[in-house]
Amino acid sequence: EVMINVGDVGKDYEHGVQLLKKLSEFRGTGDGDVTVDDAHITAINRLADRLEKRQSAGELVTVRQRRKQLNDRWSKFHGDLSNYKKKLEGALAVHALIRELEEVRDRANEK
Repeated sequence: EVMINVGDVGKDYEHGVQLLKKLSEFRGTGDGDVTVDDAHITAINRLADRLEKRQSAGELVTVRQRRKQLNDRWSKFHGDLSNYKKKLEGALAVHALIRELEEVRDRANEK
């Protein structure tokens, strides 16, 4: 969440690559991978299912509210994460273009 909230897209190409690598390490090797955190959320939801069967009406409302809060926050986090990744990839493309333009300029100056 901190990485996303800061919204750092890198100072240059190398820094952008490092940030994208960190993001990939956090999420796993691909977008479809189930992470430890995803598995943890699934386990909590299974526990909530079991709790709902055993709780009184008043406690049932609390369990459902907390479960909804958790799942809503997790979904929002994934949406924010996806948006940040797209923003970072876009910035990386710009950094790459700047790098190429600087190389062309340097070669032109040499000639």
